Amino acid sequence: MQGLINLIAESEAYNAYKNAMFSLIFDLGGIIPGILLYKLIIPFERSYRWIIYLYPAMLSVRGVINGIFTGRLSTGLHLGIVKANFKNNTEYFWNLYFSMMILCAFGGCFLGPLISLATGSDAVEVSAVAISSMVLSFFMVSGVTLVVAFTAFKKGYDPDYLVYPIMSTIADILVTLSYFLVIWLIFNNGVILSMFIIFILILPWIIYIIKTNVISMEFIEILSKITLSVIVTLFIAFLTGTTLGISKESFPPYVYIVYPATIDTIGDVGSIVGSLATTRLALGKVRGFCDYITENFNELVGIKLALLTMFAGYTLLPSVTIGKLSFKCFLILITGVVSSILIALISLFVAFLAYRVKLDPDDFVNPLVSTFSDLITTVIMIIFVRI
Repeated sequence: MQGLINLIAESEAYNAYKNAMFSLIFDLGGIIPGILLYKLIIPFERSYRWIIYLYPAMLSVRGVINGIFTGRLSTGLHLGIVKANFKNNTEYFWNLYFSMMILCAFGGCFLGPLISLATGSDAVEVSAVAISSMVLSFFMVSGVTLVVAFTAFKKGYDPDYLVYPIMSTIADILVTLSYFLVIWLIFNNGVILSMFIIFILILPWIIYIIKTNVISMEFIEILSKITLSVIVTLFIAFLTGTTLGISKESFPPYVYIVYPATIDTIGDVGSIVGSLATTRLALGKVRGFCDYITENFNELVGIKLALLTMFAGYTLLPSVTIGKLSFKCFLILITGVVSSILIALISLFVAFLAYRVKLDPDDFVNPLVSTFSDLITTVIMIIFVRI
């Protein structure tokens, strides 16, 4: 018996399960933005019909940009083109950081008019909330991302397993808080005064970045490579927000509470699978798509088991909320099973396709995986909840 236990403990599947669980366990924190959404943001829907439409779209876009950032950051740490410290970092690092800030502002500018058009709302008001929330959350999320990435790398952990999965949950909390803060400011002070307050809050950090950053042609190169994938994912994010907004009447309260956690976990599994593939592609350790699945099948099984463990918890949490074990709660588990299979395949397909056409997989895997996971999970959850 002891020999069997030792064999399991040393197996590739168990190691993958252990590493994935260490990352995915942080997704339990996704319950926090779910509660914040239900308790703090949903009540404003009477005044602002577009709130539910914009929220998942913002989570998706923020996840996309942070996915690109963490993907390039992890690969950069492995390849030595990013240093694991804040001071005296490389020109590549600062150009990457500044390009992410520009993309956040662009994402808000893009989503605002689309959401206002879809809901028939004031375009200036919606755009102001979208841009302010995105930029404010960027400064909050990026700082924590760097702390997690640098600390993990220095302690010998693989950033591919840790950074994005951990940060996706923390980012959702910070984005939700930023979103609530901006909505609350506009609700109580109007658009102009609220924008001025937010600008004053972020001004010191902007000055610091401008003084530290050395803009070069590398900045233009990074931005040009990333922009295409961001534009594509912005449209997908808009579809996610519109899908949830149109179907919001079908969602019982407990679904709102676990919604951020479920899309987090699906996206994180896709990110782990995709990040491992992109790093191995960059290091020349991969031969082909089918060979990769065959050679790493046990590892993929371990990651899948970790996801099932998490979704078993998400199934039980709503049961506690409503006071009974409902059949519809088990549909959350089924949502996880179906969504994770689809997103893992999409993640690997995008990684290999990008590599074959000589595009940087880090610019496409995490962005597309993040937005597709949100859309796929949202659609499948709506289908099952309506059963």
